[in-house]
Amino acid sequence: MRIRRINIAGAFIGLMLLSLSCKKDRSGSKGALGSGNVYFTWADEGTLKINLQSGAKSLVLPNDTKQNGFDVSKDQKRILVQEDVPGQYDTQRFKILDLNNGTVISSMDFTSTETYTNPRLSPNGTLILCSPLLPGSVTILNIVTQKFTTIKDIQGKSLTNACWMPDETILLSTANALYRSNKTFDQVSLIKNMDFSSWGSVAVRNDGKKIAFAGDKHIWMMDANADNLMQITDSNSEEGAVCFSPDGSFMIVGTYNFASGGGPWAKYYTMFIVPADGKKYQMDSSDSNVKPVIAHGESSPQSYDSKVQWL
Repeated sequence: MRIRRINIAGAFIGLMLLSLSCKKDRSGSKGALGSGNVYFTWADEGTLKINLQSGAKSLVLPNDTKQNGFDVSKDQKRILVQEDVPGQYDTQRFKILDLNNGTVISSMDFTSTETYTNPRLSPNGTLILCSPLLPGSVTILNIVTQKFTTIKDIQGKSLTNACWMPDETILLSTANALYRSNKTFDQVSLIKNMDFSSWGSVAVRNDGKKIAFAGDKHIWMMDANADNLMQITDSNSEEGAVCFSPDGSFMIVGTYNFASGGGPWAKYYTMFIVPADGKKYQMDSSDSNVKPVIAHGESSPQSYDSKVQWL
């Protein structure tokens, strides 16, 4: 199946420095929640990190109203930041920073009438995948050549989200189907028609063999070819904002919350860890396999806005 594609030369590279202020880590009981670091944003606290072995929570990027998304590289050496450009309403700036010292490694300005959010670095770190805030198009930026490719739609259907596969193909979501692109982004193949009233929040296991997503308020998992579809969570509420652990044996799952009086965008999630073993877990119960992520020194499970990475 062919898709419409546009290739246009991009903008320029600008070099800047950004100083990152950091909160002091808190120590905790080793191995209480697993291993690795969880990155997320929360309210006006900025981009944060919790080390799951110690429970220590620290600041990665201070809160900035100009920022529209982040993504940390798999090796945790770089962080991609998307931000508004002052005085240029339709322009977004994508910067790749050294995660340790905040030095800007590369930068690209991109102008479009589409509003993008949740940028994702490709596995090799040279491409940036931009999903639409509202159903629309998906754009892939090349930070080396400063060019971009836009996927306008699939058979006239607007795109709702996108994420990388390990081989640098892309999973593309429409309102009722999941597709996979080729490596040049000019053809797609259907993975599965989604028989859900609503669905989204697609995540891919690091080996590319499993896909998780939210469907009809709960988390599901299937093989990359859509075989072996299994419901992973159940509750009287709603779950979303899912990601796999680095070894693929667990998932972070967010239980849905809504801030009263905050308008239609005031949703947020509470962070839990569940096994990714194909069994169904009751999020409402006291199941010991459902573990709340609580930072050391705090008493409540961590809340987050929607973007979460476990590295």
